[in-house]
Amino acid sequence: MRTIISLLALLTLAACGSGGVNPIVKDSFSRIPLFKGEEEEAKSPPRRITRAMIDQAGVAAIRAGVIDEDLRSTLFATSANDGYNTFANRIQQSITLRGALVTGTRGLGFDLLSVRASANDPLVRPTRPANWPASVERIYEFPAQGPQGKMVRMTCRFEPGKVQTMVILERSHTGLLITEYCTDERGVTVENLHLVDQSNGAIWRSLQWVSPDLANLDVQVIEPYTGD
Repeated sequence: MRTIISLLALLTLAACGSGGVNPIVKDSFSRIPLFKGEEEEAKSPPRRITRAMIDQAGVAAIRAGVIDEDLRSTLFATSANDGYNTFANRIQQSITLRGALVTGTRGLGFDLLSVRASANDPLVRPTRPANWPASVERIYEFPAQGPQGKMVRMTCRFEPGKVQTMVILERSHTGLLITEYCTDERGVTVENLHLVDQSNGAIWRSLQWVSPDLANLDVQVIEPYTGD
């Protein structure tokens, strides 16, 4: 497993899944200029996605990527199923969120199949930082040979930090930085980091462990899914 020891520095520098698919956005890609057909893209370089484009499309969106890679991709909500919301990009990479908790990934090189979390997990249910529990339990499932996948059970505890303001696609968000230390059954600890809105517990940015074979996933909420 990989332990991340510099998440706070990375976040500071950047400051300036389960069940069937129920479509909630049928044509989100076609409504964003970046996702026009391949033939049209070949004629001119893709346009940079702006807040105006997101507002015009009316689609929930996130921006995500592995922290040790330069690329970040914009992913749009494509399905919702009993609290699990899946976001995908044009090359069929996808991330499934339950609240702010990453519960599934596809196309990133090493897939996360599912995550089971404690009922009081503040990443699943928005919770004001003052009311976060001392610790939570999570069970991560990964592909493996045999009928059952590889299970990693973790106990996670939280440590509040400083208030910080950052801009995500032209919109400013202020929140409390909370570091999360998750330890597995072998005693290996990984580090996550979350920017949490103190008024309602919404998590606007999160650096999360999603695989023993990948660096943490950086997830930034451009437009949250509200079910509207």
